[in-house]
Amino acid sequence: MTVEPGRQLAGRYRVEDLLAERAGARLWRAVDEVLRRSVAVDVLPSDAPRASALVQAARRAAVVTDGRFLRVLDAAEENGDVYVVREWAPGESLDLVLAGGPLTHRRAAWIVHEVAEAVSVAHSAGIYHLRLVPENILVTDTGGVKIIGLATDAALHGVKHADAEAEDVRGLGRLLYAALVARWPGGPECAVPTAPAEHGRLLRPAQVRAGVPRQVDEVCDRILGEPPQKGEPLRHASAVAAELSATARLLTDSPPHRDPEATAAAGFAALTGGYEPTAPLHAPDQTLPPPRSLRPEPAVERTPERTAAYPRPGDESPQSTRQMPAMTAPVAAPSQSSADPSPAPLAAPPPAYQPPPSRDPSRVWMWVAVAAIVLALAGVSFYLGFNSTGDEANQAAGNGPGAAGASEPVQPVNVASVSAFDPFGEEGENNEEAPLVLDGDPSTQWTTLSYQGDPQFGGLKPGLGLVLDLGQPREVRRVTLDLGGSGTDLEVRAAPAGAGTAPADPGDFATVGTVSGASGQTTVTLNRSVRSRYLLVWLTKLPPESGGTFRGFVNEITVAG
Repeated sequence: MTVEPGRQLAGRYRVEDLLAERAGARLWRAVDEVLRRSVAVDVLPSDAPRASALVQAARRAAVVTDGRFLRVLDAAEENGDVYVVREWAPGESLDLVLAGGPLTHRRAAWIVHEVAEAVSVAHSAGIYHLRLVPENILVTDTGGVKIIGLATDAALHGVKHADAEAEDVRGLGRLLYAALVARWPGGPECAVPTAPAEHGRLLRPAQVRAGVPRQVDEVCDRILGEPPQKGEPLRHASAVAAELSATARLLTDSPPHRDPEATAAAGFAALTGGYEPTAPLHAPDQTLPPPRSLRPEPAVERTPERTAAYPRPGDESPQSTRQMPAMTAPVAAPSQSSADPSPAPLAAPPPAYQPPPSRDPSRVWMWVAVAAIVLALAGVSFYLGFNSTGDEANQAAGNGPGAAGASEPVQPVNVASVSAFDPFGEEGENNEEAPLVLDGDPSTQWTTLSYQGDPQFGGLKPGLGLVLDLGQPREVRRVTLDLGGSGTDLEVRAAPAGAGTAPADPGDFATVGTVSGASGQTTVTLNRSVRSRYLLVWLTKLPPESGGTFRGFVNEITVAG
């Protein structure tokens, strides 16, 4: 094999680091010197028995554009070697994640749901993976899921199945089982330890790990059970995705301040009715913050318990939060008992009735005038204070003097559709992921490609972004984004109010808001209220990721006007 560090493939892919050797092929990290981004390259001698099958599988897999697959970018033969180039994503493979212990039930269901949905898309195009093992599932640094080796990994290992769809569905069941208990239930060779069996029969996840919910345990059984114990068998990836979507919504971790299933299946002692984990593994991602309603109350210094039947003056009544006024002199009726053992003095008899003295009319009118003046001053103070508070609130919300639309409340604006906008690129940037910014789920996102060496797209382009179609011209005052990474520069631009289609040139959008160094939840208050159908979220600088590359992430976008 003639490939070594420094060699260029196809005149653009510079080979850098050897990552692994498997099934007679070498996996390299390389740099695409045209787009200045990292890529992964499988290299195999062209005379190897599976070289031709690898290239053919790569060409078939390239037609699947679902963003959860690491896409095939190139495949060819050169100087006695066959190579397949695919996307690069920073992250950790699922087998390494599970080395720290099993996942929470909800996270396990969500990860396999993502894999099942992507595999369902591939199946609709007639493409099958055939090696769904934890090593081929990547959990990215941003929490997303990427699938490695669609069709190509099976070709490299010489894997074939008479019923390819059924094998992929079984692979989904194995992945779910492994994510729940950190044990591999058989099938292709895997780095995760083997799942336990009893009398030659695979134990169900709930038998291996205490606390596995019935719903997710049954999904595993409906895929892997022989025969399934409950429910109809799951025989299609789309059915698995639908079941896990419903299951993930039902699952809760109880009690909320910790994960009750943090124990791992490591070392099993035979017990009646199943197995008990004897050596728990640590799962660092499983601690959940306590909800406000369950946080401990602040410490309060307690006074000794009182023996009196009623609260003393100033104490808080156990029946009411109203406090009793303090009394200046002890008062007791002859018929009442007191907590104080000393006798209470008798009240003096009331004086004889005397008619009230006559009032001076001038003094009455003086007090009326004083009361009127006090009421007038109170009214003026209330009015000034109310307006001041309102102004401060408007300024804090971005609606103060000079802000767009300060006199009207902000209302949500519906976004009809969204698409990636890359006028300076060759094939666009992950346009199939663009709708994820409107799905209400911050765990899914649209991402740019990775760029090498320069946060401004490797020096290749001035920017790229997303075009939001509001369906019709609408008044817009704010755009709120949930961003991944740290250090994104972006602009919000608006197309002319009368534009019937989105402009093809970013210069035809007017810049109405900018933000620098943004991360997480970011609100861009526009410089002025605009009326437009099309908005452009234009990224001009990307946040860094590991390996010296830069990449943009947009999780969610909402618009208000």
